[in-house]
Amino acid sequence: AKEYEDSPVSALKADSQDMIKGIFDTALQYNNGRFQWVNGLFMEYGETKLKPYDEPVAVSENADDILLSSDLSYACWETSGFKFGPTARFAYDTEFVGDPRQNIIRSSAGISLFDNKVLKSLYLTGVHEYDFTYAGSQNNKLGAEFGWRVEYEIRDGVKLSTNGYYREYLS
Repeated sequence: AKEYEDSPVSALKADSQDMIKGIFDTALQYNNGRFQWVNGLFMEYGETKLKPYDEPVAVSENADDILLSSDLSYACWETSGFKFGPTARFAYDTEFVGDPRQNIIRSSAGISLFDNKVLKSLYLTGVHEYDFTYAGSQNNKLGAEFGWRVEYEIRDGVKLSTNGYYREYLS
């Protein structure tokens, strides 16, 4: 690293770099007749420490998120192993550290296909987001969201899963 001590690229003049990241993702699902209620908690934190030659350690955050969510769906119709009906969602999004710390409340309502053997959830909703991260500068947004959760059991005890969403803000 001594050869690169005058380089503007800090990664070149570093003696070492440490990166740590942790993820916790859990959900609790309750089914009762035509109702399905899913509560989730997703937490993620990551940090990188860069130790340049003859300089102080540089620490940067590369992941920081806490998402608490609750989804309620009602099966108005059932066909071919799918349940279809209205869904309502609520979420609180924040972070472990931050000045100021992110604070967002998100609610949505729409339609959902759910509770299939493989396709656990496929939804389209309208979204209202209230961002109160900055005191005195609250922000309201409206948008649309498309999301999914898919699980496929390869064999007993081994399961592939994916979930995600696309959100487009309209105002």
